[in-house]
Amino acid sequence: MRFCQHTVKWYTMHMTKRIVTVIVVLLVLGAAVGGWFVWTGGKSGTPRAFATITSPKGVTLRIASPAPGEVVTSPLVVTGEVPGPWYFEASFPIALVAADGTVLNKVPAQAEGDWMTTEYVPFEATISFDAPEGDSGMLVFEKDNASGLPEHDDSARLPIRFR
Repeated sequence: MRFCQHTVKWYTMHMTKRIVTVIVVLLVLGAAVGGWFVWTGGKSGTPRAFATITSPKGVTLRIASPAPGEVVTSPLVVTGEVPGPWYFEASFPIALVAADGTVLNKVPAQAEGDWMTTEYVPFEATISFDAPEGDSGMLVFEKDNASGLPEHDDSARLPIRFR
């Protein structure tokens, strides 16, 4: 009987250690996944498909959403990448303009990374608007020109459509 009690005690202690080890491993993995989710903002890291538009000064912008000519509704989420020099204090303006030139809304696009670089930096902006009478318009991406000097102005346009 003593042998059985010793075996049961040893088995119980051994299984308890395994269960604790499994729980610790699961907690560490959960913390790692949670940390990755917070660090990346929940984005998968899969390559995006970009439309490219070019400014009059030859700067190429990569726009992930919306696609050129896409029908958009409010609120419109605009995402993509622009070169770091387009930002000032981690933002640059995006205007939504109707075909008749009416500015429906203008918002800052926020950098989603280190903007103090010459490399491409991802951005996101959400634009709320009332749909205009016409069915076409433009998104105007403006270089944030902190100096105000006209020689530093630049912009690029992406055609869109309204419902």
